[in-house]
Amino acid sequence: VGPATQSQHAVQLGQLGQVGHGQCRLSYVSGTQLKLSPYNGNNLIINGVPQQIPSAGVTLANTGLAASTKYYVYAYMNAGTMTLEAVTTAHATGTNGVEQKSGDATRTLVGMILTDGSTPGQFVDTPANRQ
Repeated sequence: VGPATQSQHAVQLGQLGQVGHGQCRLSYVSGTQLKLSPYNGNNLIINGVPQQIPSAGVTLANTGLAASTKYYVYAYMNAGTMTLEAVTTAHATGTNGVEQKSGDATRTLVGMILTDGSTPGQFVDTPANRQ
């Protein structure tokens, strides 16, 4: 199923398995970069609409992140381009069953990451820091 282009094409809870959702993996690339890549497909429901994750993936830099902080990583569409953001706002389950930014259905949760004590905070990927 290709990406929908209209908000009235929103996917309902019972349809998630049919269109594919969460077919991605958020990976640690380095202390300064994360990458969201397609995995077992390439669909992700954002704002109720199936969106395709680019085959090259989507990256997120640690620019401006605070030290020693847990961040939630959300995917959203910015003028038709999939984009990632790292914020401290927790997630909630949307009415369609998709985990999204609390109070903002336009952002879909794709992972969490911790930063170390440096400034700006660098991403940390060690067994002790995985939750």
